[in-house]
Amino acid sequence: ALGADPARASTWTDRIELFDRSISASPGLANYPRRFMFSVLSSNWGSLTEREIQATLEAAEREGQAALESEQPIPLRARR
Repeated sequence: ALGADPARASTWTDRIELFDRSISASPGLANYPRRFMFSVLSSNWGSLTEREIQATLEAAEREGQAALESEQPIPLRARR
């Protein structure tokens, strides 16, 4: 898997870069790699250094906001 394969991404900086490229490659489907990114970060949180935590928090904040903005709001009429 992209986030877990050390042969493809040996550092968290490399992993974040791969996530960014994956997200940019298909903006309409970008929330799928974002969800995977959050899952990988969550699974590996305990092994991150302070520097990696800072970098991943910046990416998570950026992509979390982008994910929320990309979702289409449900019209009030459809909520009934």
